[in-house]
Amino acid sequence: MKLEHVTKRYRERAALSDITLSLQDGTITAVLGESGAGKTTLLNVLAGQTSYEGTAEGLLPCSYLFQSPKLLPNLTAEANLRYVLPKTLWEGVGEMLAKVGLAGREKSYPHELSGG
Repeated sequence: MKLEHVTKRYRERAALSDITLSLQDGTITAVLGESGAGKTTLLNVLAGQTSYEGTAEGLLPCSYLFQSPKLLPNLTAEANLRYVLPKTLWEGVGEMLAKVGLAGREKSYPHELSGG
């Protein structure tokens, strides 16, 4: 993934300002910073969850852990995953859930699942 001159504004405030960053395949990257530094905004850009100014190459569906639970309580595990994935990946939802130990729990609602 590569970002060049990425800026994200919320009204008049720049959450990200002229960020240039390259991430290599197969590496683990930690994003650290003070509260309000733009960490979540950067992750939202990388995950394709928010608009921005600048250029980005090689953005792929990726995941990250939210600070607090973000599952929609009225959707099943399967539906929550489909909500955030492009339709081209919907066919693999069952396999994805199985990889995290949720095989057979596709129709369960968040309150029926372990928080872990």
